Amino acid sequence: GRDESGVEEGDDDEVEDNETWRISGVDTRVQDILMLLRGVVANQPNRSLRIRRQRVQDDPDELEDDEADGGEMPIEDNEEQGYPGNEGMIAYLKRRGAIETASVEQAFRVCPRSVFLPEHHRTSAYSFYPIRLPEYEFNVSAPEVYASALENLDIQPGNRFLDVGCGCGHLTALGAVLVGKNGFVVGMDIKEDILDLSRRNIDAMSQMSQTFTESAATIKLINCNVFLFEVEECLSQPDLETQAETVVDLRFDRIHCGATCPRERLTELVDLLRPGGILVTPSADVMLAITKHSDESTSTREVAHVRYGELVIPLDKEIFRTRYRRQQAKRSTLRRLTSLHDASLSASLYLNSRESDISFFCSSEGTRELVVGHKSVLEGCSGYIRDAIKCDPTLSSIEIPSEFSKSVFLELLRYLYTTNANIHQGNCVEALAIGKFFDVEPAYYRLCERVLQSNLTVQNAVETLSISARYGCQELKSCVSVFILDRWGEIRRTMSSTQLTPNLMVDLIDNVMERNKALLSFLD
Repeated sequence: GRDESGVEEGDDDEVEDNETWRISGVDTRVQDILMLLRGVVANQPNRSLRIRRQRVQDDPDELEDDEADGGEMPIEDNEEQGYPGNEGMIAYLKRRGAIETASVEQAFRVCPRSVFLPEHHRTSAYSFYPIRLPEYEFNVSAPEVYASALENLDIQPGNRFLDVGCGCGHLTALGAVLVGKNGFVVGMDIKEDILDLSRRNIDAMSQMSQTFTESAATIKLINCNVFLFEVEECLSQPDLETQAETVVDLRFDRIHCGATCPRERLTELVDLLRPGGILVTPSADVMLAITKHSDESTSTREVAHVRYGELVIPLDKEIFRTRYRRQQAKRSTLRRLTSLHDASLSASLYLNSRESDISFFCSSEGTRELVVGHKSVLEGCSGYIRDAIKCDPTLSSIEIPSEFSKSVFLELLRYLYTTNANIHQGNCVEALAIGKFFDVEPAYYRLCERVLQSNLTVQNAVETLSISARYGCQELKSCVSVFILDRWGEIRRTMSSTQLTPNLMVDLIDNVMERNKALLSFLD
């Protein structure tokens, strides 16, 4: 969405144009007014008025000392422009009540605002107002707005955090510090040039600050409209690996939106939250904090009056088309599955007679060949072997059915010891069959299914559908059904009348019905 960030409506306090003020000797409230005026003056270069802070010590090295953050992060204090520097800005935000917690204070200290601005804007990095970046057509929000948003988000270590309209990347980086190394952060924008800016700034932050590198979560930046977004899109393939029986909630614990969301669209953002999650977003002229409870109900409170640019809302037909295509793509894609078995200890025992306590006999052309195994490894990987040992704890040998070749049994055994196997088009069907016989984990079947899917053609599609039905490969059956329906005219001309059995016809009809349900759900 657009990420033109806004600013909280400022105070109406006025102050006279006095001569030079000695900040250390005036009331805290007056300090705040003077700091605000510095920002106003600096953004009006044609005015001659300059409010300057008189230094307590006339030390030429003082500014250089102020610009260091523990000798690690160079911070531009911009004091000759009348700004207080990063530490002064933090002190101001604390006095204003915008920063309330030590964690948010530390995040601002680790991630100075100046790092996230183009070089020609850094002289005004520590003003208290939004900074317009005309070359990117958006505003960098006022520091007080960011601080208030972070405090209301209440980001915790390990949270999954989404920043919609990430802009320059400052709030995204602040969130990454707050969630820590065990957290997960996604920055989103619809313009690639803005994402490039954010990416450069975050890279610069990583190179300049060891503290940031050691404490912040890895940030993933994606080019997407939030109303066309699904959480799987922010994850790489290894991140998506899961066991079939495992249900993982990939939604976010905290979401910040940097542009105004219409009230009627808030539900779509809330849907991206896990139970217990918090969304902070402007809507109309109010910043809202929305909490999702364990029963999926929500409560909303108003945080502040704000002015933001509006989110870009796709046309309904674009949303419909995107979601429908995405659903069909899911139906034609096999999920990645990872093994539950830790092969780090067992891999070295594969075909190793050391400590072997069970033998397998493979019969082939009148000969019986022996293969060694280890009960401690195999009973945890095979339901068949586990049940056999339970029935007879003294079991020392198992006869492999003659319909299974030794080579395929060895590949199954290799997988049980190492979680890897050489499955190819020539042996994948037999590999499926022996896997079903020995009752092994779903990740093994997925190796076979992927081979079948990758070799799917118009000529073998119906046969592959039959194989998937025979061995109970539900996801593969769905993928093949989509393939056949998308190419029905061509496939119908190539198949024989006996290939498509009544049961397979029912599977295809079920798939058509699922498509119709999807269309109706999107129309609703």
